Amino acid sequence: MSEERSSASTFCWSEALPFVRLFSAFPRAFSLRPLVLCLLGVTACYLVGRVLDAVWVAADRGVLVTPADPHRTEIEAYVALDASRFREWRERNLAAAESSPSAAPAGDLRGVVEQRHSGALAALERNTQLSREERRRMRAELNRDADILLLAIEGYDLRILAGALEVAQAARRLVEADTSLDPAQRSEQLGRLTAAGTQSRTAGPDRARLRGPFIAWYGYEMRCFAAAIQGIFAGRWGASGSALDPQPAAIGSLASAARGVFWAATQRPWYLVLFGLISLLVFSFVGGATCRYAAVQSVREESLPLRTLATFAREKLAGLIGAPLFVAAIFAGTFVLMLIGGLFGAIPVLGEIFSGLLFFLALLGGLALALALVALVLGFPLMWPTIAVEASDAFDAVQRSASYVFQRFFHVAFYSFVLLVYGAVCVVIVRGLAMLMLKLTHTAVAAGMSLFGLLSSSQAHTLIKLDAMWHMPGWAELPLLPTVGGPPFWGSFYNAPLNFSETLGVWLLAVWVFLVVGLVVAFAVDFALCGSVEMYLLLRRSVDKVDYSEIYYEELEPPVPRETAADQPPSPPPVSANTGTALPIAGQAPPPG
Repeated sequence: MSEERSSASTFCWSEALPFVRLFSAFPRAFSLRPLVLCLLGVTACYLVGRVLDAVWVAADRGVLVTPADPHRTEIEAYVALDASRFREWRERNLAAAESSPSAAPAGDLRGVVEQRHSGALAALERNTQLSREERRRMRAELNRDADILLLAIEGYDLRILAGALEVAQAARRLVEADTSLDPAQRSEQLGRLTAAGTQSRTAGPDRARLRGPFIAWYGYEMRCFAAAIQGIFAGRWGASGSALDPQPAAIGSLASAARGVFWAATQRPWYLVLFGLISLLVFSFVGGATCRYAAVQSVREESLPLRTLATFAREKLAGLIGAPLFVAAIFAGTFVLMLIGGLFGAIPVLGEIFSGLLFFLALLGGLALALALVALVLGFPLMWPTIAVEASDAFDAVQRSASYVFQRFFHVAFYSFVLLVYGAVCVVIVRGLAMLMLKLTHTAVAAGMSLFGLLSSSQAHTLIKLDAMWHMPGWAELPLLPTVGGPPFWGSFYNAPLNFSETLGVWLLAVWVFLVVGLVVAFAVDFALCGSVEMYLLLRRSVDKVDYSEIYYEELEPPVPRETAADQPPSPPPVSANTGTALPIAGQAPPPG
């Protein structure tokens, strides 16, 4: 009786609220196999983007980054300003980047800092009027001042030393503590150290410079994603605030992310085409395999091995790539035809007349562009699930996705909204887990590498070895929700001058840390793919009345065992060709006449 009541309750929930199937995307996306697939795809696209960045920056086609400007990147300025003001902003900051002073050679100044530091410590030891506790406190302050100057002169970020933002104060305390200097020398070296520290910071992290299009674009899109999550958790789900506003909204932040795509299409079109095609190739394979895993897991509750998933994605790769390209080709072809038609309007006299008479064709073309854009943006998440569930081709994926979008538009909007909110919660959970893991790892390893604070870095007196190599923000600086403009949850690397072994250790350490960061990004991609599979099954049930359990699946036939001589039945006795009677077998009596 209890089993019947439980099954009836489950049936009622799934029939009354079918969208609850979307909530199965989290455990499915947290599985090892799809996570590995998405991690490989994210890593491949990241490496491709960095290689293209090197090419574009070498050709002076990088993205202008201005940390000291209210619009910190060229992309933010493009989104926030109109066309004329954006051109003025770019010209002004390009001129500032070209004329910005380069960092002064740090070798001589480093020697000056070390001399003043040694002299100040010697003067401190000669002062017998100080108690042991006062001498220990002042020695720590002098070490800290020396580190501030060394980091500032060589262009490092001083935020790793809490409150160490005043280079002039550190220079004054260090120079005045060295009693071996006369007033003229003290004034001269104080001016040199202060000016060099300020100039290095201006020519260092805060100066305008060119960065690769991929890394700048990725940073902007991640800022929009973080703003959307903040809007969701704050209850600002509308379009009232963009990602650049102090109080961003969810839909407004997504609109800001779309404007970032428009920036790439208008300002870096060839980069977008090249990187987009390579990314489409990579994620068509990864997306096809991941969607196939999610579909079989959802319908049959079976976990396919990676080899089977890779085989399916390879066989269907043409359809996986062709489905979005087909819709994009329709959009581009219609746009080109309208452009050619518009050229006839440039003909004097006749052009204006015929343009007015045939303008209804332009309106029809605009309608076709709008429908193609809607089908591409809203239907793209359904194309790969279509091929994964039905094992069909690109045309079937385009036809089904467009049909479901236009016949069940509000269903698609509602399911997308549920996945957006639920996905934001899931990403925050996974990000928080990764952040906690990295912070605890840093705390434990840092204590061991420094012998509980007794050992410092080879080049900095007040930084322990791991903090100089890899620094994690404090607990108060690690909020649960992604922040806009705050420190990254994985910390920072190369925070002080390092020797050879420390530099090599940073390289190896960064690989593992960024592997954890890549898993967080891979989970977000994996969740989107698994959620799109569930949304496709719901829409197929609503439009085509096809049950959830229907899926193209080839049963693997078990291999037929090979028969051995011992398993074969004994052969019958030979038959005589003349009489048709069986021949006698040796050792047996002949049959009776």
